[in-house]
Amino acid sequence: MFYILVWLPADILYHSVRYVCRQWYNIIQDPHFIKEQLSRSVMGLFSHKIKAPHGFQFTEFGKMGPVVTEGEHKVLGTYINSGDKSLDCLMLTLGKDHAWKLIRREKLSDACSKLWLNRTFSTGEFIYWARDTVSHVVALDVETEIFYEFPSPAVSKILAVQSRWIDVYYSERGKSLSCMVRHHPGLSVDVWVLSDPTSGEWKKIYKIDMDARALISLFDDGMYSLSEECRSLCPIAWVKNGDVLIFVVFGDSGPYVAFDVKTGKTFTFGRREKMSGSMWCGFSYSLVSWTAN
Repeated sequence: MFYILVWLPADILYHSVRYVCRQWYNIIQDPHFIKEQLSRSVMGLFSHKIKAPHGFQFTEFGKMGPVVTEGEHKVLGTYINSGDKSLDCLMLTLGKDHAWKLIRREKLSDACSKLWLNRTFSTGEFIYWARDTVSHVVALDVETEIFYEFPSPAVSKILAVQSRWIDVYYSERGKSLSCMVRHHPGLSVDVWVLSDPTSGEWKKIYKIDMDARALISLFDDGMYSLSEECRSLCPIAWVKNGDVLIFVVFGDSGPYVAFDVKTGKTFTFGRREKMSGSMWCGFSYSLVSWTAN
């Protein structure tokens, strides 16, 4: 029965099947079953519109494949003090703590105060605050509850050379934070990963040079010229265990653009709604997300 149930969708398992009988309930609650179901789950992109009217969208990419997941699950709550604009953090360990715990933080630079209202990035062991126009990144070690501050690889800026500029994007890539540095004009993207959050060491792992004309051939609606399409292309998230980088044409609906760093191939998948002011992340539709509630 284990290997029959494990192929069912997570929402059906959690809301219906586990109530059929005690045997099935015990199977579905078993950590080994949850891990097996995760490896068979659907992965893709989760898009959350953070500006009104709010909305969300899940776009399927493919099967999850083998994964390793273990350890505790913790929830982090943050708020800004109205007086000095400093950050306070509260943490709760699911299934263990009965009350929120205040996390004391070391003194961070004044520049970091610009990060607190921005999106956070979670890689499991660390939570990060980063922004394209801020020269530093802040990391929180979830286990030790210690904050670290270190320089970022680059910041978004207009270069002295006419008609050239740099755009910087951050995203989770597996258990690491990645920084994508997009060079304009053209379609060159430098990919950096944070190899050691405690020392702030970054490592450049890829230099992506996409073929602009091959890219424009993937779009069949003819809405943009070649230069407009390339200028608006933004890297937003990683899927397939960090092997595929996803791009969107900023501010417009249409397919997602995917670049496989292993094969060098560019392709499109799915269709997204026009959702300005959105956040994207890789997502697996599995029992892990349900049982953590």
